[in-house]
Amino acid sequence: FLDQPRDIFAFERMLFTPRRGVGSKTIAVTSELALREDITLPDAAQRLVEAGSFTAPARRNLSRFLEAQSEWRAQMQSLAPGPFLGYLLQESGYLKVWQDQADSGVANAAQRVENLSELQEAVSGFESVSAFLEHVSLVMESGEQSATDSVTIMTIHAAKGLEYPVVFLPGWEEGIFPSPRSLEDGNLEEERRLAYVALTRAREVAVITHARRRKVWGRWADVGPSRFLYELPLAHVSRRAAAKKTQSLPSEKDYYGYALKNLAKTVKNQKNSS
Repeated sequence: FLDQPRDIFAFERMLFTPRRGVGSKTIAVTSELALREDITLPDAAQRLVEAGSFTAPARRNLSRFLEAQSEWRAQMQSLAPGPFLGYLLQESGYLKVWQDQADSGVANAAQRVENLSELQEAVSGFESVSAFLEHVSLVMESGEQSATDSVTIMTIHAAKGLEYPVVFLPGWEEGIFPSPRSLEDGNLEEERRLAYVALTRAREVAVITHARRRKVWGRWADVGPSRFLYELPLAHVSRRAAAKKTQSLPSEKDYYGYALKNLAKTVKNQKNSS
């Protein structure tokens, strides 16, 4: 919405998540004026607020939102895309919505929080938010027009029941898969079942990758291979390093020492960064 202030659906989502005390009727009247006068939604909302078209609470809440989105738009122009998205997720209250739901045990909420972290990392690779949105638009358009030979990207849950000749499984690292929440909640077996589902989607070859270092919420941290890698039958596993400087996988007997070493490094790095 900050990049495309005429997007009615984005306008509605920003007002509803989290709830900002602005109802559907107010949004409908604002959208109608914007379309009729061919103006942006913030301009239409400002006109209606100044004209006293809504109730006092609605005008007050809408005015607060208009002031906030004006500040967010200014920050979008001055900050790099990654830091800006981190700022926006915090200031808009969107991240807190999902964190609170995750803390309450709402299904898929924790995954949403992790997705937002990944989104911030993805945006960091672009010169601007606009460039990122244009890239996403092109990717989606290309996907709709793609031929038979193509790559399909999906979650493990969405892949249930499907099979492919070759499957790529990135991010098999402690702290990602299994996730910290699954360990805290005692849901390791559910994560292990997901690992089985992921592997068995491949009819011929499953390529599993993991990083040695990963940027999470804008900070670099050392990471270790997922414990699930050490549960695979060695006779069917071929291990390869990405480059000569890449540290080879530890042996099974050294795994826990390796994982604890990386955990200690991560805690130390977090303390030094705070």
